[in-house]
Parts: sequence; C-alpha cells; structure tokens
Amino acid sequence: MEENMVMDSVVTENVQNAEPDMAGGMKEMKKTAAKIGWKYALFGVVVTLLQVVYSVLLPESMYDKSWAQFMQIILPMYVIGFPFVLLLTHKMPITKIEKKKMGFWKWILCVLIGAGICGVGSIIGSVINTILTVPFGVNADETNALANMMLDSNPFWRILTVGILAPIFEELIFRKLLIDRVVKYGEFLAVMLSGLMFGMFHGNFAQVFFATGLGLFWAFIYVKTGKVWYTIALHMTINLTTSVINLYLVQMYLEKYELLLDPNYMNNAMAGDPATIEALIAMFAFLAWMGFLGILALTGIILFFVFLKKFRLNPSPYGISKGCQFGKGVFSWGMILFWCFCLFLFAQYYVSMILMAIR
Repeated sequence: MEENMVMDSVVTENVQNAEPDMAGGMKEMKKTAAKIGWKYALFGVVVTLLQVVYSVLLPESMYDKSWAQFMQIILPMYVIGFPFVLLLTHKMPITKIEKKKMGFWKWILCVLIGAGICGVGSIIGSVINTILTVPFGVNADETNALANMMLDSNPFWRILTVGILAPIFEELIFRKLLIDRVVKYGEFLAVMLSGLMFGMFHGNFAQVFFATGLGLFWAFIYVKTGKVWYTIALHMTINLTTSVINLYLVQMYLEKYELLLDPNYMNNAMAGDPATIEALIAMFAFLAWMGFLGILALTGIILFFVFLKKFRLNPSPYGISKGCQFGKGVFSWGMILFWCFCLFLFAQYYVSMILMAIR
C-alpha cells in the first residue's frame, strides 16, 4: 500500500499533546466496546423481528415477486434498521480520521487483494458448509433461500439491493458508524470489531469467512484513509460482480444444462443445432469467467503476501496492547451479547435448512 496509508492517521482530542492515561483509556475502551456490542445486538434483533413480521404479513400471492422478496431486506435493514442504529449511536463520541488519498494503482491493488480474500474465504466457507449439512442429507445449494432468490430474481431489484444499497448501508453501519466510535482506543480494536462483526452478522458459514476477511481489509482501508466511499466502491465492485456477471452466466448455463447431458450433444452441435451450440457457448463462457476470477484471486493472494508488511496498524494512543484490545474490547459484556445474537442467526439458519430438507 502507498506510504501515506501506513502513517499515523488518527488524532484524538483527548490524548493529543498529552501523556496517555492507560488505566482511564482501558476503562473507556471497555465501556465503549460494550455499548457498541449491545446497541448492535439490539439493532440485529429489531431487523430480524421486522423481517419475520414482514414475511408473516406478506400476502401469499406476492411470494414470487422479486420486489416483494427484496423488500424483506430493504425495509428492515436499510429503511428502518439504519436510522435505528444511527439513533442508538449518535450520542457516542466520535473521532475524525485524517483523510488521505489512495491512488489508482493502489485502488487496483485493493480490488485484486479483495478478490483473493473473497476466493479463499468462499472455498473455506463452501467446504465447511457442506461438511455441516451433508450428514443431515441437506443439499446446501438447493435449500439456500437467499441463493435461490438471487437466481430467480429480477435483475433490477437484485442490482439495486445487492449491488448498490447493501454496499452503501453496510459500509456506513459496520465501517463509518462503528470505527469512528472506537478507533481512538486503537486501530487494532477498530479493525477487529468492524471485520468480525460484519462477518458474523451474515449468519452462515458459507459467507462468514470471506465476509470477515473483506470486512477486516476494508476496515483497514477506512482506518488509513478516512474515506468510507473507498470501501463502498470496493464493496460495490465485489457485489456487482457476484450479483450481475456471475449470476447472469450461472443462469445462462443452468438454462442450457439439460442439453449438455444429452450424450449426442457434440453430434448435435456439429450438425449445427442452434440450441446445442448456445448451450456449449454458455458452458464455455461460464468456465472462462470462473477461470478468470480464479486468476484474479490467485494474483490477489500473491500480492497480499508481497505487501503484507505494509499492512501496519498504529499502536493505541493509550498504550493498550493488542491483546488487551482484543480480550477486553472484542469480548466486553456488550460484545458478548452481540456474539450471542450472531450465534442465534447461525443456529436459525442451519436448523431451518435441516427442517426444510426433512420435510
């Protein structure tokens, strides 16, 4: 990363030009982390309850409408949830992070590293998700309601929700609002809370690993640049790639998949059968795109290790060690409430999946 991204980027009014008060800073840190924890846990509970109420009140005739399905995300999470968490946290003191520019090539570097994190995290998540579900006779792909909704959805609502609204509001909630309120106690604490909370809030093993990895990386970028629009743009790049290009190619491939099962499909193609030729094009396009993404991910992984030493976090202005920031901040009583809520999301996701498969 560029040199100005590893320089001191945080100046707090309380400790500037003064000797750090470690004991006082530790006490404030624990109190602030606890507040963040229980407030975000309450935010999660409210969003979850609103989603349940919405699904109950939604007329059965609208179940298959894309706009109605995505409104179950938009209304509870963004229209109601975001103002609610903003209200919960607006009185908490914030720290203004010094704004720094990130050049074009650094931006490309971040995109590639993000692709690497996403690729590795997706593979790990997929393997663990399969290990957890197969013993119960569950096909995780077939019973994944979100994945099925995405595949069958109207492109407009998919792009609006996943590609635009999610990056904006999730970065504001898990980067801007959160980090501004805890970074004064240490960049390590800010990055850990932001990344771990963002990842765990997804509530399933298929997403938690790449979401946590990306959350940690984007938190680092925000801490070092002070510009949340950088992380919003990176988030949009990832989500638009998955919700537009990936899904389009997957849909095209699945629509033609049965033709490729015909043992005579090559003969049909040689004979000039249009449907079979389209099926082959769809298959090669899908495989070529997956290969391209694989190359990007591999490049990103290599670049991550090449520039690993550049990802340095400044020590706490109060002299609080990283171990204390993690132990007493990430595991403060309020944060434990948040982790318990996340565990509930995981349990609900897999129990409902298993029950659905049994039925």
